[in-house]
Amino acid sequence: MSNNIKITLKDWLSEQLERSDINKYNSFDGLTEKDLYDIAKWGLSQGWSSGAWDDANSEEEAIKNVVDSFKSMLSDKFPEGFNGVPDIITAYRFVVLKNPEDLNRKNWGYSWFTNPNRINNQYFKQQLWHLKTSDLYLITANIPLSNVDVVHTLLQRDSIYVENELVIKDDSVVEFISFKKIY
Repeated sequence: MSNNIKITLKDWLSEQLERSDINKYNSFDGLTEKDLYDIAKWGLSQGWSSGAWDDANSEEEAIKNVVDSFKSMLSDKFPEGFNGVPDIITAYRFVVLKNPEDLNRKNWGYSWFTNPNRINNQYFKQQLWHLKTSDLYLITANIPLSNVDVVHTLLQRDSIYVENELVIKDDSVVEFISFKKIY
């Protein structure tokens, strides 16, 4: 008899991070070439989909492509990139609610974005295909930089840059600011 175990994304991410020393990165500042290489290699080994393989003939070439992408993100000014990330980040998240009173203030979610102007970007909107076009709200919150999952944020941005994603470690460490109906 087999036991079917249901694991949440949060639990899976935590388990993956605990199995490696990849979770040692707590800031975008000061990441070395070796750090970027290690993050890229780990991410590709975990199956992160990336354009890294598009023009690569080997794993080393794919890793180099990801490292180059990381360097670009690290040199771009915040909120598009990670140059000058403040200690407290104002971030945004979409949520679908039939009733605004149903907003869950205990489980905010782990995927946020940092540039509110992205809402007007047609490619960003296309990434919202899985959300209903009605009853869509935008949450605004402050998130401490210490609560940002640097590794998964870099990998997620490399995979789907248009989403401008910020992945957090603990969704209970979020300072709610506001939310408003978008559609």
